Amino acid sequence: MTTIRDTTAPPVQGEFRQQGNRSTGGKLLAILGVSALVLTAVNLTASISLYRAASEVRGVEKRLEELAAFEKRIVERLDLVNTGMQNRVHELNRDFDMRLGLVNEAMADFDRGLSRLRSEIGLGAALLQPDLPVETVVPLSEPAAEEEPSVIAADPPRPRRKSAPKPVSPAYQRIELPDGKVTYRKVQ
Repeated sequence: MTTIRDTTAPPVQGEFRQQGNRSTGGKLLAILGVSALVLTAVNLTASISLYRAASEVRGVEKRLEELAAFEKRIVERLDLVNTGMQNRVHELNRDFDMRLGLVNEAMADFDRGLSRLRSEIGLGAALLQPDLPVETVVPLSEPAAEEEPSVIAADPPRPRRKSAPKPVSPAYQRIELPDGKVTYRKVQ
């Protein structure tokens, strides 16, 4: 806009136009600047707290990885010990079964020897069969009426022994319960 200045013109009396927009614009700029500073401070605080939380999460993940490796080492050692113990128990079972078989053979030899001895002595055919009860045997050499007859009791029947249990696979663990039951659990 062009202004014409006339020095001879009478001065204008009345209201002058004041420029109030500048003071309102300055206030607006001050408010925007303060809010930007506050927002920057809030963002800075949030980023610092997020950085701390992220570093804590990384630390926890590292500890969990170490814990998983530690657990794996313990499981491997327990499996090694468990396998060793199971092998030792199976070895002892086989040794026990072998010795039990030897005892059974010795008992069978003893029974055969006893039967042979009875037949050599001449106690009769009834004693050769231990399943038949023999209560009295009268000696053949002297018939004595007043003496008590000799009493020879037959051997009580022996329970038949079961064959030795088959060894269990090392992949299974044998558990004997207090009530006498035996269960097997798969080893993992």
